[in-house]
Amino acid sequence: MLALWVAAGARAGEAEAIVVAPIGLSALTQQSDDVVLGTVARQTVRYEGRHLVTDSEVSVAAVLKGRLVPRGTVFVRTAGGTLGNVTQRIADVPSPEVGESYVFFLSGGVGNTRYLAHATAALVPLRVNAAGQIEAVAPQGLQSAVASGTAGPGVLPLATLAERVGGAR
Repeated sequence: MLALWVAAGARAGEAEAIVVAPIGLSALTQQSDDVVLGTVARQTVRYEGRHLVTDSEVSVAAVLKGRLVPRGTVFVRTAGGTLGNVTQRIADVPSPEVGESYVFFLSGGVGNTRYLAHATAALVPLRVNAAGQIEAVAPQGLQSAVASGTAGPGVLPLATLAERVGGAR
């Protein structure tokens, strides 16, 4: 995470472009310690040095890879956030939202806090389609990995994503 901050520039007005290479689903799964399906229950934003970080409390519904416990809680720390009238964000890096469900590809961390395994691909939003089925909507950095989805580019049934994650361990 620190590398992202350094690349983004230490002071306002000094931001540099961040280039993050897209990653395939198999590679993302292999570099992740844990892959879970969860919903963001609440968030806490705080300063870490001069930069904001957001700790999202995630209620884990299912574990696709790793040692986390279903129906447990994990905290996912991401760069940026809003505290008072200060907002810090890194362009093209997704942020989880309270009340929303995602597949989280997680790596590292201390205690019950984990980090996203990839800056632009490790947070996969979920949605319910018109037929009532849950679909995974691949973020920009993972688009090509799920381009074969039948629901459109970068969209596939959650069960298919879970199956692919299980096969890539």
